Amino acid sequence: MFNGAKLKELRKNANLTAQELADKVGSTQSMIAHSELGYKNPSVELLGRISDFFGVSMDDFMVKSTPIENAE
Repeated sequence: MFNGAKLKELRKNANLTAQELADKVGSTQSMIAHSELGYKNPSVELLGRISDFFGVSMDDFMVKSTPIENAE
């Protein structure tokens, strides 16, 4: 699952608005805002551009879920 809070943290640390980030990565302000809020997940292509922009791995934006134990 995508971690929108991580995106927001990186964007704010870079002193960028959602519109400024969108312009830099070829997206829309709406897509950035919805991704941060967890309403939408960015495409793999967009996630790659965001990761490259911030110099982080795409994995840094993923929330690891725990496996279901003893599922029957």
